[in-house]
Amino acid sequence: MAKIWAQVLGVNVNDIGRRTSFFSIGGDSISAIRVVQLCKKAGWHILASELLLSNTLQQASSVMSSVKTQLEWPPIEVSECARSRIQRRWPGYESCFPATHEQHDMISTIDTTPSSFVSQVLFDLSQGLDDVPDKYRHLVAQRDILRSTFVKTEFGLFHVVQPSTMYISIPRISTLTLDAFLAVDLTRAFTLDDSSFARFAVVEHGNGQVHGVLTIHHALYDGATMAMLTADVLDALQGRPLAVRPPFRLVVDYIEAQDKLFHLEKSLTLLTKMRTFDVVIFGASGYTGEHIAVEWARVYGSTTRWALAGRSKKKLEATRAMILDKVRDVHDIPIVLADALDELALTAMCQSTTLVINCTGPFRLFGEPVVRCCVAAGTHYVDISGEPQFIETMMLRYNEDARKNACVVVSACGFDSVPSDLGTVFTAQQFPKGGACSSIEAFISTDGKRAHATTYECIVLGLAAADELKQLRGNVAPV
Repeated sequence: MAKIWAQVLGVNVNDIGRRTSFFSIGGDSISAIRVVQLCKKAGWHILASELLLSNTLQQASSVMSSVKTQLEWPPIEVSECARSRIQRRWPGYESCFPATHEQHDMISTIDTTPSSFVSQVLFDLSQGLDDVPDKYRHLVAQRDILRSTFVKTEFGLFHVVQPSTMYISIPRISTLTLDAFLAVDLTRAFTLDDSSFARFAVVEHGNGQVHGVLTIHHALYDGATMAMLTADVLDALQGRPLAVRPPFRLVVDYIEAQDKLFHLEKSLTLLTKMRTFDVVIFGASGYTGEHIAVEWARVYGSTTRWALAGRSKKKLEATRAMILDKVRDVHDIPIVLADALDELALTAMCQSTTLVINCTGPFRLFGEPVVRCCVAAGTHYVDISGEPQFIETMMLRYNEDARKNACVVVSACGFDSVPSDLGTVFTAQQFPKGGACSSIEAFISTDGKRAHATTYECIVLGLAAADELKQLRGNVAPV
């Protein structure tokens, strides 16, 4: 570890002792990331947060672990009676395991609103890609998510994976317009009689245009999975090697193992409980919140369950109307009412989602209650704060609880942080090999003098409390 510190920070390894602090020899959050990368190459695992919270070299070394260490979780047990029912429905099935609570809730809507959780992803095939059906079938054989269905029994709902040798029918359809096919396809949705809750079709429409349409039920994916799945389909169609992906079953096995091996009832509840939303944008009617909400709608609006949150229903409705006007393929957007000073409302909001994006500043005044409720609920937290006192105080107060509840708290994702971070990394990378950048001064030039009132308030509060930083950083890493 000492050698890696010396390499990254450009210091003599002989000047680093067991009680040396990473910060005392020039370390910071950017160089910590580089240390983590080099540790991984050397066969060791440590998180950047673990490194930054370690007061000395000795402490940092003690939290490292070998990347070769890998726990194998025992497969979840399915009763013989349940297997018999599944075997009767799908004789050649490959594997089965209980559906998660979230999957159960989604599948329960099939009879009443079958299209509610169905998504369609388009792929342009106008360039004349050859052997599309064979390439897609090759992908399906390697992705159990694309050959998964569900079986309802008296023992519960089960996620069933069909064999990799299962024949996949890929229809080639001609239609006047693509929208006409999409409407019919969406109405068809999925039923428990379908061998898979994902299907693919090649659609010819208009003047020789051709699209591939992947139709898939939300019970098989989340936002991150959809991004990987889309990349996999593109790689398969273009003949590129496929990335190695772990099967979903490992997640189910892991959750089950926590209950059996560690009796972490609280963690199990947090991992498996149904969340109404993937993302809630808190402070969505504010200046920056509106920008984030519009961009989220453009990029992820149709593939994630998300909501706008804040204290003013009227302002949120105006924000929603503006988004619906700008982003045509996004429809109804839920609204969640919550106030940064109302702990009960914040708790309900945080428990309803997997991630909170907090845009409500000044964070020194209004940020901590949101962080506290997110950590308590095991909900991931991201904000746009550029206030060092707030950021470092939250790290000191909530790091251990966040670690226990398996959630992350990430600040400084706004304009006043990300561009300067990227600029710093870029500048440091321009040094010749063996050189080291000791300090960087960053400047921002604007065309006008206008700024949002909250921005000025954050600056004033930050300057007024500037002396607090030295004491805070001493608590993080005493020198």
